[in-house]
Order: sequence, then structure tokens, then C-alpha cells
Amino acid sequence: MLDWRGFGLPVYPVAVLSHREPVRIARSPVCVDFPNGRVLMFRFDVIHLGGMDAEPCLKTANPAALALASRMRFDATRRVRLTSDFFISLAEIPISHPDQQLVAGFFSAYQPLSHAEALQLEQEMSKVMPDMAREKVIKLTNPFIELSIHRGRKQGRREGILKGQQRETDLVLRQLKRRFGLLTAFQEKAVRGLNLRRIEALGEALLEFTSDADLDRWLHAHSK
Repeated sequence: MLDWRGFGLPVYPVAVLSHREPVRIARSPVCVDFPNGRVLMFRFDVIHLGGMDAEPCLKTANPAALALASRMRFDATRRVRLTSDFFISLAEIPISHPDQQLVAGFFSAYQPLSHAEALQLEQEMSKVMPDMAREKVIKLTNPFIELSIHRGRKQGRREGILKGQQRETDLVLRQLKRRFGLLTAFQEKAVRGLNLRRIEALGEALLEFTSDADLDRWLHAHSK
């Protein structure tokens, strides 16, 4: 923590709130009273980022404003265009490349692009910028775009696995109900709680079941 007295400068206290959802604004001043009198009164201004429009800040030459814009109101339908403005502005600020990467990393953590948006941003960069400026921006956008594409692919694989598991679970439940009639709520919940590997194993095992008691024994043995 810096001691402001060592710089001989006054300090202007500000509380910056970065919550996306509406929150109760911090009360100022903060006062602490005792029976013998007031022992503390701390007055500060409050900046609620979630109530501010990100767009004007994305065209500034202030790295802090660019980073904090990611916590402001963001038009989702214009995310690619606004992200493009962010990187163009950041590339023009005369700070070191590691500092630029730090700002870009903060921004990307709160405004990640989908796989499709990342590809669209790549196309945007090639259209709207002259060659020399584009080279500076590409150094910043490449890691961001690659990360967004990786996230998109990972999310796609995860969704594919979940959909495949859901289809397999529904198929096994239909087979069980066809053989034994309605299942109990406990049995159905236990089946739906199985992972894909165990669902597939149950699909093979049920061919040898002769009653729903066999199902109960199987679930007891494999649901742990």
C-alpha cells in the first residue's frame, strides 16, 4: 500500500463497483460513531461500471478505461464491432507490449467471444485497417482470437458429449420401461445420474435383466 504522505499529494477517494447486476450503491460518507463522539467520517465518490455505456470508453487512449469498459453496459449485438474498436485503440496507446497484453487479457476475461464471433473479428480486422496498423493490432488479437476459438471448440465438444449422453440415457430408459413398465422415481433419477460410460454399460446389462429387481441391484452396484 502506498502512503500518500510520501508524495505530498492529496488523495481523491473513489469506490469503483464492477458488478454486472444492479446492486445497492455503496453509502457515502461512511461514519463510525461512539457515545463520546464521531471517530471516523470517510467520504468518497462511487462509480458504478455496470450503469455506464462501454462504447465511448472503447475509443479512448486510456488503458484503464479500455480494460474497465469490459464491465460496463455492452451491446451484445455489436460485440464484434466494439471488440474491434477496443483492439484498435489499445494498439495505438504508447505502453509496453506486456502491458497491452495485460489489458487485453482483462478485457477478454469479461467479454469472451464465441467461436463464430472470433472468426468474424478476424475478418473485420482485415477489412477496416491499413496494413501497418493491422500488424500492430494482429499481435494483440491473435492470442485473443485463438483462445476464443479454442473455447468455442471445447464448448462444442462438451455440448456434443452432453447431447450424446442425453440421447443414450433416453434410449436406455425407453428400453427399461418397455421391459418392466413404469420405473419408480428413484430408479429414473438414478439412471439419469449416470455418466455416459455407465449408461452404455447399463444398456448392455439390461439385456440380461429378468425383473426390475435386477435393475435395482445393478444401480446399487454402479451408482457409487
